[in-house]
Amino acid sequence: MRTCYLLLAIDVSGSMSPCAKNVREAVMTYLRKIAEMNADAVDVCYKVKILFFNNSVREHSTEFLDPSQILELLSESDFTCGGGTHIGELYEALDRIFSRKGLIGSIDKGDPLPMFLAVSDLVETDSAAMEAASRDLYDNRFFREANRLVLFVGPEDRKAAAVRLAKDEDHVMTISSALTAQLLAPVMMGSTLVMADATHLSGRQDSPRKLADDAADRDRDGQQDAEQLKGDRQLHKDIIDLLHQQGA
Repeated sequence: MRTCYLLLAIDVSGSMSPCAKNVREAVMTYLRKIAEMNADAVDVCYKVKILFFNNSVREHSTEFLDPSQILELLSESDFTCGGGTHIGELYEALDRIFSRKGLIGSIDKGDPLPMFLAVSDLVETDSAAMEAASRDLYDNRFFREANRLVLFVGPEDRKAAAVRLAKDEDHVMTISSALTAQLLAPVMMGSTLVMADATHLSGRQDSPRKLADDAADRDRDGQQDAEQLKGDRQLHKDIIDLLHQQGA
């Protein structure tokens, strides 16, 4: 069985407070779906590690674990937001993890490339430290080769740091705070399948941007269907009332 290592970096700084609940729900949904995939896996299984970052970086577990184990260990307090956003410390942690002494030492020949997925507004409060740490991180060959995706919770005109972290613009999904709950889980799930080269599981090779657009379309279609159903029910009620009045 091949192993795909998935590293999640979740921003829990104060600026993420408005969407903390949505992020938690989306991450839990995502992990449950990955756990279900592992239960039925015949070729690739996923192991997950979560980093929570604000003024510092906290590794939720020392090892990469089955997502079902992560679900047992996660609590609501893990997603409590506060403090600044020390991106420099996050970069240092990533540089260490994507090294032969870290994650790379666990990868066997034939395993899919490791994946990195970040959820953040990337409003750094340590610009100088971030710039210094970024030089080492982007010189890290293992990090450069990893499949990377950033779910950026913020406006389009502020996503330059997200583009750099994700490798290119096509691997940055810009999601407003209001849509985080609806879009985050399906985009994370679809992109995981694509990035892991698990086409035998998903049958899809859409870009993360296409996946987000599809998720938004499905959400709009669902709202339209709900409105149509509501209208049909009201029309049905009006017809019944009219028939009753005529019978009277």
